[in-house]
Amino acid sequence: MKNATLSALLLLLLGVTWAGVAAAQADDETDGGDASEPGDAEERAVPPDAEPAEVEPPAQDPAEQAEQGTTALGSPQLAEGGDDEGEPEAPAAAEAAPAPADEPLPWRNSFFNYTNQVSTNSFWRGSQLSYNPTWEMLFSAVPRWYPGTGGFLRAIVGMRLEVTDDDSNALNREPLLNDILIDYVHPFSLGDGYILMPSLRVSIPTSRLSLAAQRYLQLGAQLTAIKIIPEAGNLTLALLGRYAYWFAGSNVVQTDDPQPDRCPAGPQIDTGAGAGIADPGLFTCGQFGTGSSFAHTLLAGLSATATPIGAFSINLSAFLFITHGYGLAPAYVDVATSEEPLMIADGSPSHWQNFTFISVSVAYQFEPWLNMSLGIQNSGLVAPVWDPSGNLYNPLFTPNTQVWLTATFTVDELWKALFTGGEDGLTPEERQRRQQGLASGPSLGGAF
Repeated sequence: MKNATLSALLLLLLGVTWAGVAAAQADDETDGGDASEPGDAEERAVPPDAEPAEVEPPAQDPAEQAEQGTTALGSPQLAEGGDDEGEPEAPAAAEAAPAPADEPLPWRNSFFNYTNQVSTNSFWRGSQLSYNPTWEMLFSAVPRWYPGTGGFLRAIVGMRLEVTDDDSNALNREPLLNDILIDYVHPFSLGDGYILMPSLRVSIPTSRLSLAAQRYLQLGAQLTAIKIIPEAGNLTLALLGRYAYWFAGSNVVQTDDPQPDRCPAGPQIDTGAGAGIADPGLFTCGQFGTGSSFAHTLLAGLSATATPIGAFSINLSAFLFITHGYGLAPAYVDVATSEEPLMIADGSPSHWQNFTFISVSVAYQFEPWLNMSLGIQNSGLVAPVWDPSGNLYNPLFTPNTQVWLTATFTVDELWKALFTGGEDGLTPEERQRRQQGLASGPSLGGAF
């Protein structure tokens, strides 16, 4: 079965890749790689660098102008971005390609992503003592709305499904929701290719992990600084920082029902036979796992995206997550030399944990509404910095390294292609930036 599954997966990946190459060749023959190709899949990138020349209608929202020049992080689950910029050469470009007369849609730059990701260990049976292939499908909708305030609202709604047997779920191939993320992003163009993009985020706990941890709400703020360097292969550099805090009703992930085998040793009751039994009324047995849920998250990230040739782009993204968990309740141990149980307070420094997410990818804008990207990442979610022996993991190749293939559909461009035949006239690099979502990080599950 596993061989059949892997064979089917390889055929799927090869088929999609072949189809992409054929589409690219056909596109080159008809357009010659014209800059009118669209491209930005927003969950990966929100662009900000809009030169008056390549732009949208005169009545264009300031946020939209700012947006046309950003770039973003490339990972199937990342999300974030948006900015703007205007360069001196705009007037000439504007004459050559006048902006469309139609008023821009308020829900423009909305995206839908479909990703297949497979662990690299799946391709080599001997890479693990117990062969455990992983193939996941991810789906995410990223609607946007421009309220005319100079910024935009964005929501990220996602779901994952593991095609192979699931190690952590009782029901195989069960669709699992991610937490819902809602952002307000307001880009500012500082001139000379610099863009500053502050944003506010609210996370709604809809994932199974967040519900089990009794989370109520997460609030966060992020600041992204962007520099666009057209002379270096249309290179866009993005540096970001974010802080977020989870409000929750539990400091640990809870199980649905108490499970005595998960209980730590609690205060003992003397049975009269020299031994004791734990008093079930003094502690609970519903904790799942040994660590506490994290409350604080600090994120630092760097993204570099270049569009050196036509609609072809390359991205490198690296993130460092530093989390701090909630405190734990004290533990009680029955000691023979004392009448009272010994209380051990929570003094562990392990509430601080460090994780990384690193991704390298290439992408091509086949149509104004379709972008395909292929990449490798060091984990489906995040990778711990240290291995169980206390040594540093390889930055990219870890036990959970995955390869992924993502199709990003720009919903408003698809709508235009089907019903109006219009386009927004963005260049391939603008589309690529917009779709990559500057600075975010993996959005799988409810952890970050």
